[in-house]
Amino acid sequence: MANPNTDLVILQALAAILPVGTRLLALNPITPTAPYGSTVYIQDDFSMAQGAFPALQLYADTQSYTRNSQLSYDGGAQFHAEYCDRWDTQPNTIKAIRDAIAADLEIMKSNVGKNEALVVNGVEHATSVPKLTLSGYHGMLDSSIAPGLTVVKRELVIYVNILPYDET
Repeated sequence: MANPNTDLVILQALAAILPVGTRLLALNPITPTAPYGSTVYIQDDFSMAQGAFPALQLYADTQSYTRNSQLSYDGGAQFHAEYCDRWDTQPNTIKAIRDAIAADLEIMKSNVGKNEALVVNGVEHATSVPKLTLSGYHGMLDSSIAPGLTVVKRELVIYVNILPYDET
């Protein structure tokens, strides 16, 4: 069997864990049609650019796999939680927007730390999260997502040890 915890599966687990207790979720609650909140997007820049803000874009980055035996593997991957908010459609300063983003990212970082096996609905998706990094101050304004859209952003990078699996 191929790896059951693909990048999409882990991204969905992160989407269920990260926003809990944040301003993002309070502003955009979970509904039957938005199981992670209406402004949490999984590898979907286009929908995020057309949607409401603040928004959280989750995407997979580098993934690596190590062979442990002829048919047994484990691995690791990097996942990004890119938190964005528009500054051109609200009265808040860029600093105030960035401070609100930073506060939510601290909660998200804590949420992952409290659930480093990424357990959602009783299913474990990782062995651990050995490292988390937050982006710095520079590069916080981004106009590369869509023409005419400039956002204040900050990113949490989550390093995940993928559960061992067999290729049988």
